[in-house]
Amino acid sequence: MRHVFNPRFRRGDLVLLLSTYVLIFILGFFIAVLLNVSDQQGLQHLEMSGPLGATANVVAARNDGTGSIGEMSVEIRQGEGRILFDTNPFSIPDIQFSAQKAVSVTQTYTKKNLGNKDIIVSFDVEGGLIGGESAGAAMASAMIAAIDGKTLKQDVAITGTIETDGSIGPVAGIPEKIQAAAGAGIKVFLLPKGQLEMAYYVPMTRTEEVYPGFFYDKNYYVRKTLNLRELGAELGLDVIEVQDIRQALTYLFA
Repeated sequence: MRHVFNPRFRRGDLVLLLSTYVLIFILGFFIAVLLNVSDQQGLQHLEMSGPLGATANVVAARNDGTGSIGEMSVEIRQGEGRILFDTNPFSIPDIQFSAQKAVSVTQTYTKKNLGNKDIIVSFDVEGGLIGGESAGAAMASAMIAAIDGKTLKQDVAITGTIETDGSIGPVAGIPEKIQAAAGAGIKVFLLPKGQLEMAYYVPMTRTEEVYPGFFYDKNYYVRKTLNLRELGAELGLDVIEVQDIRQALTYLFA
């Protein structure tokens, strides 16, 4: 006798399956709510009699292989938890994500809830393209300074991403940024830990004889290492590695 599998659900089975899906959805919703509440635990309401603000140096790398330096300002107002941007020149899209991480780090550091505040971030860097990730550490520093009522030193600059755990991550174009900072009178340049030495490759050519009387030019690359602390010393500034935002602020706060 053949046994034929009938794929149709009985009414009771279908009701049980749908009930299970609904229960899982509701459980997931409440878990998400609890996690969100947990993230806000320990944060205090930020009392403000007016807007709070701070200004930081910001460095950028140009497409032509040079660097530029300008100013970034942060203003915190009563609002709806928005992050707004006013940039000159245009910034690349990942700046929004970087700013969100900077806000998260700022809340953790200051123990203040920014959920009902608007944060306005303004960049003014002549001729440079602002990379949101590379400006992350500077954004977090300015936000923290604004809330704590601190001033950031005018002769110190920082480059690096900001991560949600407060660590400062690697970026590109550091030699160009150091040169721009030195030209603007910066005395201390902070960069991510582990990026003090930079490897690069120099194109070379040598002529080889394949057969008697037959030669060809062979192209190859030679690996070189640039010590950025030595580069800074030649330009008159101190280049210092920083691991996280707390360490960076020991150099940035006036």
